[in-house]
Amino acid sequence: MDRELIEKSLQIAHGVREKLSYATLRQLLSAAALLDMKDVLRYCQSQIIMNADTPVMNEFQFRFASYRKGHIYLAHWMRNLKSIDELKGILKTLDLQKMTSESMKQCVKFFMINNSK
Repeated sequence: MDRELIEKSLQIAHGVREKLSYATLRQLLSAAALLDMKDVLRYCQSQIIMNADTPVMNEFQFRFASYRKGHIYLAHWMRNLKSIDELKGILKTLDLQKMTSESMKQCVKFFMINNSK
């Protein structure tokens, strides 16, 4: 892992806040997931959501969020899904065994809420 990512993760964990690019936030999110730094995970996800450079979530980003404890980002993005079929299409491309249990719960919740509509 890159020394600079570890340093930035530790800075965020200790309250240092700076404007970071979407690419840096994604790298930090990955590093924080590997290091199990929950506060850094939450911070990076909230910054990704608020960052104007953040692209619309695609299958790659959905995979990233569901495999790497990106629950806040995933929940935010799932609010913008238009149908169950859209989520089904994305889930068909994923390795469900690699998804976190929290990500699976969010998908089930989405299906239950939107199936009753």
